[in-house]
Amino acid sequence: MKRIGFVIGFLVFLTSIICCERNNDVSPVPKIQYKSFFLKDTVDALGNTVKLGILTFDFTDGDGDIGLPELSENDPPELQHNLFLNGYYTNSESEIVAMPQTDPNSALKFRIPDFSDQVLGEPYEGTIRVEASFFEIAYPAILYEFYVTDRAGNSSNIETTETVQTP
Repeated sequence: MKRIGFVIGFLVFLTSIICCERNNDVSPVPKIQYKSFFLKDTVDALGNTVKLGILTFDFTDGDGDIGLPELSENDPPELQHNLFLNGYYTNSESEIVAMPQTDPNSALKFRIPDFSDQVLGEPYEGTIRVEASFFEIAYPAILYEFYVTDRAGNSSNIETTETVQTP
């Protein structure tokens, strides 16, 4: 059976946590900074040819409450994901257009795990790397806007990837 759409390949999520200088002026609202986004051809664990999307960004959090604890079946929807991506594509007139909601690549959600047991209440920063498998991309070029939320419900700034060709 041919697979159509998008399956999240959560292979590597968190690449590093770098303790920052203790700066009490860091906001408790998380801040993110885009580093890179690219696609590469690969084969998934089942032998399917896929495009692997790799997004990397830095974060700073003033009170150490980024990341969610282990998922429980009783968690409400707002506590199941904390990294959100909204997809866009470039149309034939080179305009940037939101992907239709029916496209499985249009709204992606991920869960940044809780890794703050040593820094809760303290400022810290690090780099997050997310990998996602795209089984089908219907556009010649795509980009994403993304943001994170922390456990207090604060939303970070919104960052945007560069436009990536999808040959």
